[in-house]
Amino acid sequence: MAVVILCSRVATATMAVVICPEGHEQTSKFLPSSLRSPIRRNSRRLISTLASVSSPPPSPQLLSNFPRLSLLADKCTSMCQLKEIHALMITTGRIHDNYAASRLFSSAALSHAVDLNYALEIFGRPELHRVFKFGLHLNLHSANGLIRAYSVTAGLDHARKLFDEFPEKGTTIWTTMVCGYAQNDESGNAIKLFEQMVDNGVEPNGATLASVLSACAQAGCLEMGKEVHVYMVERGMEMGVILGTALVNMYAKNGAIVEATTCFFSMREKNIATWNAMISGLAAHGHAKEAINLFKKLVVEKHLKPNDITLVGVLSACCHAGFLGYGRKVFNSMKQLYGIEPKLEHYCCMVDLLGRCGKLLEAEQLIRRMVWPADVVIWGSLLRSCQSQGNIQIAERVVKEILRLDPNNHGVYVGLSNMYAECGRWDDVLRIREEMKQGSLKKTSGWSYVNK
Repeated sequence: MAVVILCSRVATATMAVVICPEGHEQTSKFLPSSLRSPIRRNSRRLISTLASVSSPPPSPQLLSNFPRLSLLADKCTSMCQLKEIHALMITTGRIHDNYAASRLFSSAALSHAVDLNYALEIFGRPELHRVFKFGLHLNLHSANGLIRAYSVTAGLDHARKLFDEFPEKGTTIWTTMVCGYAQNDESGNAIKLFEQMVDNGVEPNGATLASVLSACAQAGCLEMGKEVHVYMVERGMEMGVILGTALVNMYAKNGAIVEATTCFFSMREKNIATWNAMISGLAAHGHAKEAINLFKKLVVEKHLKPNDITLVGVLSACCHAGFLGYGRKVFNSMKQLYGIEPKLEHYCCMVDLLGRCGKLLEAEQLIRRMVWPADVVIWGSLLRSCQSQGNIQIAERVVKEILRLDPNNHGVYVGLSNMYAECGRWDDVLRIREEMKQGSLKKTSGWSYVNK
């Protein structure tokens, strides 16, 4: 019967080194190949020392030949591997090392296979996050990783509570919290926290400013974005790809096209996100020709390959300008020229373009041919085109599809009733109203939002 020597109190089903009856060591199949050989070499010397988790940490001489577990934690590609690294850290005493423990936490909480619950089992539950298991006290690395993890999993309340309680806040931890708000579309809180950061005399770095500019883009705070730009110029900060793209995006989304264009063309290096921000900004603010010309420039230069966001921007520009021919060409060549399978967003743009150009039947057929399931948004786009052009026949079919997806949607009843009224089909108007009464459908009160 095999005996598991290295096991974690949390990773219950995980083993790292197994001693078989014949006396041979066997490393777990889940461990990275780079870890297996060092474990085999050291496992016999560690057996007596690692007999129990409660044993004192091994001597520095013994650990000096052991794998650099904190670095290996960063390279793990699955939770199985991370749990084994955790087991090894416990049994070798490395879990008492704040840096190694924080690397393990970050790997568990921020990897592609995010498992925040497991990470919290390592270091304590949310209500106990000030003191970690095994006597570890919260240090800067661990606190920063925990705030990032909460932000990634939308646990912003826990993130802010930890942020407020942490006594020694430097630029890194302020930036992490600001970024967490910006990434979760809480732009108001991001901007407010940034102002507190500056008031407290903490110097923001490039990552902080990029997050604030993103929040300004979301919230439409052009003046605040300009102040950040002035701050960058006064401090002599280099406008690299990340900061430059954030500036272009902020100006473009706020309709400051002149400033966005100036920033865009002043950048020595751009990535595809930079081009996307400029193309989408031009398209959204009535500069369709300029957006399409910029896209053509991108294609001709061949330094960067357009992605799906780029093509959404181009198709949106075609919608605003009514460029049906060019829109069709771009949409139909997406897979062949750029290797991009059209997504629902691309279909929505194309349906909108066809509807604006009076190709209602073609738009309906396109929706029905989609590999993606049609939603209320894309059918609603076609319904608006039907209403503007008075095509009741297609509108009736569209209304049926919308009601199939959303039976309580009163808006389609009202829209169809208005179309009947404009054509003098009063019997149909009465029928629609009766259906609304029987279904107890009432028109939702309108509301608006004003950002003071």
